[in-house]
Amino acid sequence: ICERRIAFSPCSCYVSLISQHRYAMGGRLVNLCQGLGRLTPNFLRVRVAPSPAGGRYALWPTRRANSSSVQPSAKLPFEVDTNVPKHTEIYRYDNFKVFAALRMFTVSQAFLWAYMAQVCYTITDPQESPPPDVDTSGRFGGLFQFLRERLTTQPYRYGLVAFCTAIGMVVAVGSSMFVLRNVRSLVLLKGGQRVAVQTYAPFRELRAFQVPVEDISCGQSRLQKSSYITLKIKGHRLHYMLDQRGVYPHPELFDNTVGMARKFK
Repeated sequence: ICERRIAFSPCSCYVSLISQHRYAMGGRLVNLCQGLGRLTPNFLRVRVAPSPAGGRYALWPTRRANSSSVQPSAKLPFEVDTNVPKHTEIYRYDNFKVFAALRMFTVSQAFLWAYMAQVCYTITDPQESPPPDVDTSGRFGGLFQFLRERLTTQPYRYGLVAFCTAIGMVVAVGSSMFVLRNVRSLVLLKGGQRVAVQTYAPFRELRAFQVPVEDISCGQSRLQKSSYITLKIKGHRLHYMLDQRGVYPHPELFDNTVGMARKFK
């Protein structure tokens, strides 16, 4: 008696075949074995063939040959050649009017708060007497007299001057940093190893510098729904911003160079 094991999904089944005996199953056995062969996994097939002795059928497992003989290409479809033969622009956002207005706003705010500090320092001078036409008997007159008595003291006087100066500096520095961190264009230089970054400037039109591609890390994807994309450049304290309203002339080059997230040591 010869017992053979045939595995098929979902569970294994033991099929006992009595060979070399007159108890032959004929055509039903052939159909059954062929059906079991179709249920076996890909790596194991059951082949039914007549045996040399007596023309009876014998079963033995055979491995399935790989039908794909085509060699894969060296370059994958999604790979992009970043070794550009010439300087290639990968991002641009021209908005000179808005940033010119922002520069004017920065300068005007600096002068305004400087003037406010000078006025606060002048009107709170305790040596100056109040105007003669001011009525100090009514409600508003009493409030004016109270504020004059308080604000003419040294702590309040210099406190007002420091407050106005601080507000002016915060507005001027914040506006200038916002202008400096907005990227106008990104150019992938010849060879694809360095990027020329061009930003707007608070006191001139543009500012430019070059950095290696490995020193740039992108915070968001280009396809993400956000107003800005942040870029972290190694050696720079703050992030740079790319306005999503800008143009990407070569989006695949951008995604495979500047648009990748990197970790700096």
